[in-house]
Amino acid sequence: MKKKILIIGRTSFISINLAYDLKKIFNIKKISFENFFELDKNYIQKFDYLINCSLNQNYNKNKYHTKNDFDLKILKKIKNLDIKYILISTRKIYKIG
Repeated sequence: MKKKILIIGRTSFISINLAYDLKKIFNIKKISFENFFELDKNYIQKFDYLINCSLNQNYNKNKYHTKNDFDLKILKKIKNLDIKYILISTRKIYKIG
């Protein structure tokens, strides 16, 4: 049975290309950041991996604030679920404060 991956960020360049390559090996479901928060935790639990390709534009434009950190919001939602979270670290550019 193929492993299941949930990708957040339906229309991002990274998610489109990642899904294209991974669909040969895995079952892939792409969803927008907004729609992710409408999902029931039992539905999310059906996936083996969760990859976030979404990014709040304010994250890089402004000083860090938790309200702009999509990764933190997602991690809070999946906190007690048995799912592996994959962070694509190169999608954020950190600059000196």
